[in-house]
Amino acid sequence: MRIDDGKQGKPVERVERSRRSEPASEHRQSSTPFGLDPYGASVRDHEQHHTPRRRVSDSVDLLGVSSNSFAPEAQSAVIALLEEFDRLKQELESTKHRVVELEAMASEDTLVPLLNRRGFMREFDRAVSYAQRYGTDISVVFIDLNKFKEINDTYGHAAGDAALKVAATIIQENVRESDIVGRLGGDEFAITLLNASEEQAASKAETLAEALRAARIPVEGGVVSLSAAIGISEVNEQDTGETALARADERMYIDKHGTPKTEP
Repeated sequence: MRIDDGKQGKPVERVERSRRSEPASEHRQSSTPFGLDPYGASVRDHEQHHTPRRRVSDSVDLLGVSSNSFAPEAQSAVIALLEEFDRLKQELESTKHRVVELEAMASEDTLVPLLNRRGFMREFDRAVSYAQRYGTDISVVFIDLNKFKEINDTYGHAAGDAALKVAATIIQENVRESDIVGRLGGDEFAITLLNASEEQAASKAETLAEALRAARIPVEGGVVSLSAAIGISEVNEQDTGETALARADERMYIDKHGTPKTEP
């Protein structure tokens, strides 16, 4: 558009035309939200004092779409969505870690540093499946402390707890790191012996029995001694963890009472 200056009649172009003639690259640079944040501060200054925000180009450019193709409002919306995605991802990871912690707590005994029955049977079943698949030996040892009720009745439950802790320590110290040890409940313990035949398990059971008999536990009012009845069973091809453990339990009962369990 042209106008007359009122003097020499020479045409003068409006300022708007000169603005329209500015290079397109400079125009885009001044309008993009990446040069200035909403408060006028440079992105560099912003990142020095605040946690860096997500940029549309962080993700969109990777998908083959240039961030310059988005209007400022659309870019802000995409950034908000990306930040929300990051937040939800962090929450999900935190929840996963918490679930793992809770599962571990649900599998651990509350008194001694061993697996509880749930945790032991889970690991024992896995070991049984592996042994049956690859044809390796595996045996289970069932331990029941003798006269544990008498310890509780005579010296109190604190003495009984001390006896359980000492028994757990003795068992752990006399097995391999690869073996699985658990407290099934009360005064009962179980051990999974990997790569061990029934003969090897019997030898280990005798070692454990001797170590328990040698223990002396000072408690209020006296000294407590330990002993245990022990049953063993080698896992066969038809066994599950439960059937193998039940057979070892039956043999422990015979060792303790001299006769098999009678059905009610």
